Amino acid sequence: VMLHRISVAKDVVWIMIITAALSSVVATFYGRRHMKLQVRFSGPMFSRIKEFVRYQAVTGLVSVFQQNIDSLAVSAFTGAVGAAIYGAAKNVYRMFDVMRDTITLLVFPATSKYYALGDHATVRKILEKAVGFLYLALIPGLILLFSFTPALFHLIFGHKFDESIGVFRILVAGAIVLPIQMVFITTMVGMGRVKEMFRFIASGLTINTIFTVVLLPLIGITGAAIAFVIGNTLQASLAYRFIEKEIGFNTKFALSQAWKDGRNFVIHKIKRK
Repeated sequence: VMLHRISVAKDVVWIMIITAALSSVVATFYGRRHMKLQVRFSGPMFSRIKEFVRYQAVTGLVSVFQQNIDSLAVSAFTGAVGAAIYGAAKNVYRMFDVMRDTITLLVFPATSKYYALGDHATVRKILEKAVGFLYLALIPGLILLFSFTPALFHLIFGHKFDESIGVFRILVAGAIVLPIQMVFITTMVGMGRVKEMFRFIASGLTINTIFTVVLLPLIGITGAAIAFVIGNTLQASLAYRFIEKEIGFNTKFALSQAWKDGRNFVIHKIKRK
Protein backbone atom coordinates (compact mmCIF):
# COMPACT_ATOMS: atom_id res chain seq x y z
CA VAL A 1 0.00 0.00 0.00
CA MET A 2 2.77 2.44 0.93
CA LEU A 3 4.53 1.75 -2.37
CA HIS A 4 1.25 2.32 -4.28
CA ARG A 5 1.65 -0.99 -6.12
CA ILE A 6 -1.71 -2.49 -5.15
CA SER A 7 -4.19 -1.57 -7.84
CA VAL A 8 -6.64 -4.48 -8.13
CA ALA A 9 -8.29 -6.95 -5.75
CA LYS A 10 -6.20 -9.81 -7.18
CA ASP A 11 -3.08 -8.24 -5.68
CA VAL A 12 -4.61 -8.39 -2.19
CA VAL A 13 -5.73 -12.00 -2.73
CA TRP A 14 -2.22 -13.10 -3.70
CA ILE A 15 -0.74 -11.30 -0.70
CA MET A 16 -3.15 -13.15 1.60
CA ILE A 17 -2.35 -16.51 -0.02
CA ILE A 18 1.40 -15.99 0.23
CA THR A 19 1.33 -14.76 3.82
CA ALA A 20 -0.94 -17.65 4.87
CA ALA A 21 1.44 -20.15 3.26
CA LEU A 22 4.48 -18.57 4.88
CA SER A 23 2.84 -18.50 8.31
CA SER A 24 2.04 -22.22 7.97
CA VAL A 25 5.68 -22.96 7.10
CA VAL A 26 6.95 -20.92 10.05
CA ALA A 27 4.44 -22.56 12.45
CA THR A 28 5.50 -26.02 11.23
CA PHE A 29 9.18 -25.15 11.71
CA TYR A 30 8.77 -23.91 15.29
CA GLY A 31 6.28 -26.63 16.23
CA ARG A 32 8.19 -29.55 14.71
CA ARG A 33 9.53 -30.66 18.10
CA HIS A 34 6.01 -31.05 19.44
CA MET A 35 4.72 -33.04 16.47
CA LYS A 36 5.15 -36.68 15.69
CA LEU A 37 4.17 -37.56 12.13
CA GLN A 38 3.55 -41.16 11.19
CA VAL A 39 2.27 -42.66 7.97
CA ARG A 40 -0.42 -44.89 9.36
CA PHE A 41 -4.02 -45.54 8.37
CA SER A 42 -6.78 -46.19 10.86
CA GLY A 43 -10.30 -46.79 9.60
CA PRO A 44 -12.14 -45.63 12.75
CA MET A 45 -9.91 -42.55 13.12
CA PHE A 46 -10.36 -41.69 9.43
CA SER A 47 -14.13 -41.89 9.87
CA ARG A 48 -13.99 -39.58 12.89
CA ILE A 49 -11.78 -37.09 11.06
CA LYS A 50 -14.00 -37.21 7.96
CA GLU A 51 -17.12 -36.60 10.03
CA PHE A 52 -15.51 -33.70 11.88
CA VAL A 53 -13.99 -32.06 8.80
CA ARG A 54 -17.17 -32.43 6.76
CA TYR A 55 -19.31 -30.47 9.19
CA GLN A 56 -16.50 -28.09 10.10
CA ALA A 57 -15.96 -27.15 6.45
CA VAL A 58 -19.66 -26.65 5.75
CA THR A 59 -20.03 -24.72 9.01
CA GLY A 60 -17.21 -22.40 7.98
CA LEU A 61 -18.96 -21.69 4.69
CA VAL A 62 -22.32 -21.09 6.37
CA SER A 63 -20.67 -18.87 8.98
CA VAL A 64 -19.15 -16.70 6.24
CA PHE A 65 -22.60 -16.25 4.71
CA GLN A 66 -24.07 -15.51 8.14
CA GLN A 67 -21.53 -12.73 8.69
CA ASN A 68 -21.92 -11.23 5.20
CA ILE A 69 -25.44 -11.96 3.90
CA ASP A 70 -26.65 -8.59 5.18
CA SER A 71 -23.98 -6.69 3.24
CA LEU A 72 -24.70 -8.66 0.07
CA ALA A 73 -28.43 -8.04 0.40
CA VAL A 74 -27.94 -4.31 1.00
CA SER A 75 -25.81 -4.09 -2.13
CA ALA A 76 -28.44 -5.95 -4.17
CA PHE A 77 -31.39 -3.90 -2.87
CA THR A 78 -29.89 -0.41 -2.60
CA GLY A 79 -26.95 -0.31 -4.98
CA ALA A 80 -23.55 1.27 -4.44
CA VAL A 81 -24.69 4.13 -2.19
CA GLY A 82 -26.52 1.96 0.31
CA ALA A 83 -23.71 -0.61 0.22
CA ALA A 84 -21.15 2.09 1.03
CA ILE A 85 -23.19 3.42 3.96
CA TYR A 86 -23.81 -0.03 5.39
CA GLY A 87 -20.27 -1.17 4.63
CA ALA A 88 -18.78 1.66 6.64
CA ALA A 89 -20.76 0.63 9.72
CA LYS A 90 -20.02 -3.07 9.22
CA ASN A 91 -16.30 -2.49 8.71
CA VAL A 92 -15.99 -0.63 12.00
CA TYR A 93 -18.07 -3.35 13.68
CA ARG A 94 -15.46 -5.89 12.58
CA MET A 95 -13.33 -4.73 15.50
CA PHE A 96 -15.22 -7.44 17.41
CA ASP A 97 -13.51 -10.04 15.21
CA VAL A 98 -10.44 -9.50 17.38
CA MET A 99 -12.46 -10.69 20.35
CA ARG A 100 -13.63 -13.72 18.36
CA ASP A 101 -10.05 -14.69 17.45
CA THR A 102 -8.85 -14.23 21.03
CA ILE A 103 -11.63 -16.38 22.42
CA THR A 104 -10.82 -19.15 19.96
CA LEU A 105 -7.14 -19.14 20.96
CA LEU A 106 -7.83 -19.18 24.70
CA VAL A 107 -11.06 -21.12 25.17
CA PHE A 108 -10.78 -23.85 22.54
CA PRO A 109 -7.63 -25.66 23.81
CA ALA A 110 -8.72 -25.55 27.46
CA THR A 111 -12.30 -26.70 26.95
CA SER A 112 -11.36 -29.46 24.49
CA LYS A 113 -8.72 -30.81 26.89
CA TYR A 114 -10.91 -31.00 29.98
CA TYR A 115 -14.00 -32.14 28.10
CA ALA A 116 -11.99 -35.03 26.63
CA LEU A 117 -10.94 -35.92 30.20
CA GLY A 118 -14.58 -35.91 31.29
CA ASP A 119 -13.95 -33.02 33.69
CA HIS A 120 -17.16 -31.09 33.05
CA ALA A 121 -16.80 -29.09 36.26
CA THR A 122 -13.56 -27.52 35.05
CA VAL A 123 -15.09 -26.84 31.63
CA ARG A 124 -17.97 -25.06 33.36
CA LYS A 125 -15.55 -22.95 35.40
CA ILE A 126 -13.64 -21.97 32.26
CA LEU A 127 -16.86 -20.93 30.54
CA GLU A 128 -18.09 -18.97 33.53
CA LYS A 129 -14.77 -17.13 33.80
CA ALA A 130 -14.59 -16.44 30.07
CA VAL A 131 -18.17 -15.20 29.72
CA GLY A 132 -18.10 -13.28 32.99
CA PHE A 133 -14.90 -11.36 32.27
CA LEU A 134 -15.93 -10.69 28.69
CA TYR A 135 -19.14 -9.06 29.88
CA LEU A 136 -17.24 -7.18 32.56
CA ALA A 137 -15.14 -5.57 29.83
CA LEU A 138 -17.71 -5.51 27.04
CA ILE A 139 -20.66 -3.78 28.70
CA PRO A 140 -18.78 -0.53 29.53
CA GLY A 141 -17.18 -0.69 26.08
CA LEU A 142 -20.54 -1.02 24.34
CA ILE A 143 -21.97 1.88 26.32
CA LEU A 144 -19.02 4.07 25.32
CA LEU A 145 -19.18 2.98 21.68
CA PHE A 146 -22.92 3.62 21.50
CA SER A 147 -22.60 7.01 23.16
CA PHE A 148 -19.63 8.24 21.15
CA THR A 149 -20.42 6.69 17.77
CA PRO A 150 -20.69 10.11 16.04
CA ALA A 151 -17.28 11.17 17.35
CA LEU A 152 -15.75 7.84 16.32
CA PHE A 153 -17.15 8.00 12.78
CA HIS A 154 -16.13 11.64 12.36
CA LEU A 155 -12.62 10.71 13.48
CA ILE A 156 -12.39 7.84 10.97
CA PHE A 157 -14.46 9.09 8.03
CA GLY A 158 -15.03 12.77 8.65
CA HIS A 159 -18.65 13.56 7.77
CA LYS A 160 -18.79 11.23 4.75
CA PHE A 161 -20.75 8.46 6.46
CA ASP A 162 -23.00 10.15 9.00
CA GLU A 163 -25.86 7.94 7.75
CA SER A 164 -23.90 4.92 8.97
CA ILE A 165 -24.08 6.04 12.61
CA GLY A 166 -27.58 4.66 13.24
CA VAL A 167 -26.70 1.36 11.59
CA PHE A 168 -23.56 1.00 13.68
CA ARG A 169 -25.48 1.70 16.88
CA ILE A 170 -27.89 -1.15 16.08
CA LEU A 171 -24.95 -3.50 15.54
CA VAL A 172 -23.31 -2.35 18.78
CA ALA A 173 -26.52 -2.92 20.74
CA GLY A 174 -26.73 -6.43 19.28
CA ALA A 175 -23.14 -7.16 20.30
CA ILE A 176 -24.41 -7.82 23.83
CA VAL A 177 -24.91 -11.49 22.83
CA LEU A 178 -21.39 -11.94 21.41
CA PRO A 179 -19.71 -13.39 24.55
CA ILE A 180 -22.32 -16.15 24.77
CA GLN A 181 -22.30 -16.76 21.02
CA MET A 182 -18.52 -16.78 20.60
CA VAL A 183 -17.54 -18.68 23.75
CA PHE A 184 -20.17 -21.39 23.46
CA ILE A 185 -19.80 -21.94 19.71
CA THR A 186 -16.03 -22.28 20.20
CA THR A 187 -16.63 -24.69 23.08
CA MET A 188 -18.86 -26.85 20.92
CA VAL A 189 -15.99 -27.26 18.46
CA GLY A 190 -13.74 -28.30 21.34
CA MET A 191 -16.36 -30.82 22.40
CA GLY A 192 -16.45 -32.26 18.90
CA ARG A 193 -20.14 -31.36 18.55
CA VAL A 194 -19.75 -29.81 15.12
CA LYS A 195 -23.01 -31.28 13.80
CA GLU A 196 -25.03 -29.39 16.41
CA MET A 197 -22.91 -26.29 15.87
CA PHE A 198 -23.65 -26.45 12.14
CA ARG A 199 -27.39 -26.59 12.83
CA PHE A 200 -27.22 -23.56 15.10
CA ILE A 201 -25.21 -21.46 12.66
CA ALA A 202 -27.41 -22.56 9.76
CA SER A 203 -30.48 -21.57 11.79
CA GLY A 204 -28.96 -18.15 12.41
CA LEU A 205 -28.24 -17.74 8.70
CA THR A 206 -31.80 -18.76 7.78
CA ILE A 207 -33.49 -16.36 10.18
CA ASN A 208 -31.03 -13.62 9.21
CA THR A 209 -31.87 -14.09 5.54
CA ILE A 210 -35.63 -14.12 6.14
CA PHE A 211 -35.62 -10.95 8.22
CA THR A 212 -33.25 -9.23 5.80
CA VAL A 213 -35.54 -9.93 2.85
CA VAL A 214 -38.58 -8.73 4.84
CA LEU A 215 -37.13 -5.68 6.62
CA LEU A 216 -34.76 -4.29 4.00
CA PRO A 217 -37.49 -3.19 1.55
CA LEU A 218 -39.64 -1.89 4.44
CA ILE A 219 -37.23 0.21 6.51
CA GLY A 220 -34.04 0.32 4.47
CA ILE A 221 -30.51 -0.61 5.51
CA THR A 222 -31.32 -0.46 9.22
CA GLY A 223 -33.49 -3.50 8.57
CA ALA A 224 -30.40 -5.44 7.46
CA ALA A 225 -28.63 -4.51 10.69
CA ILE A 226 -31.63 -5.63 12.76
CA ALA A 227 -31.78 -8.92 10.84
CA PHE A 228 -28.07 -9.51 11.46
CA VAL A 229 -28.55 -8.96 15.20
CA ILE A 230 -31.55 -11.32 15.26
CA GLY A 231 -29.50 -14.04 13.54
CA ASN A 232 -26.67 -13.70 16.06
CA THR A 233 -29.13 -13.68 18.96
CA LEU A 234 -30.72 -16.91 17.75
CA GLN A 235 -27.30 -18.58 17.50
CA ALA A 236 -26.40 -17.43 21.01
CA SER A 237 -29.72 -18.69 22.41
CA LEU A 238 -29.39 -22.12 20.81
CA ALA A 239 -25.76 -22.48 21.91
CA TYR A 240 -26.66 -21.38 25.44
CA ARG A 241 -29.42 -24.00 25.72
CA PHE A 242 -27.07 -26.69 24.44
CA ILE A 243 -24.20 -25.84 26.82
CA GLU A 244 -26.58 -25.43 29.76
CA LYS A 245 -27.89 -28.94 29.12
CA GLU A 246 -24.53 -30.59 28.43
CA ILE A 247 -22.22 -28.81 30.87
CA GLY A 248 -24.38 -26.68 33.11
CA PHE A 249 -24.00 -22.92 33.17
CA ASN A 250 -25.22 -20.15 35.45
CA THR A 251 -25.08 -16.72 33.81
CA LYS A 252 -25.94 -14.86 37.00
CA PHE A 253 -23.16 -16.63 38.89
CA ALA A 254 -20.68 -16.01 36.06
CA LEU A 255 -21.38 -12.27 36.04
CA SER A 256 -21.35 -11.89 39.84
CA GLN A 257 -18.16 -13.93 40.17
CA ALA A 258 -16.45 -11.91 37.44
CA TRP A 259 -17.40 -8.72 39.26
CA LYS A 260 -16.01 -10.05 42.55
CA ASP A 261 -12.79 -11.26 40.90
CA GLY A 262 -12.33 -7.95 39.11
CA ARG A 263 -12.98 -5.96 42.27
CA ASN A 264 -10.58 -8.12 44.29
CA PHE A 265 -7.91 -7.73 41.61
CA VAL A 266 -8.21 -3.92 41.70
CA ILE A 267 -8.13 -3.86 45.52
CA HIS A 268 -5.07 -6.12 45.53
CA LYS A 269 -3.26 -3.84 43.08
CA ILE A 270 -4.13 -0.76 45.10
CA LYS A 271 -2.89 -2.34 48.34
CA ARG A 272 0.39 -3.36 46.71
CA LYS A 273 1.01 0.26 45.73
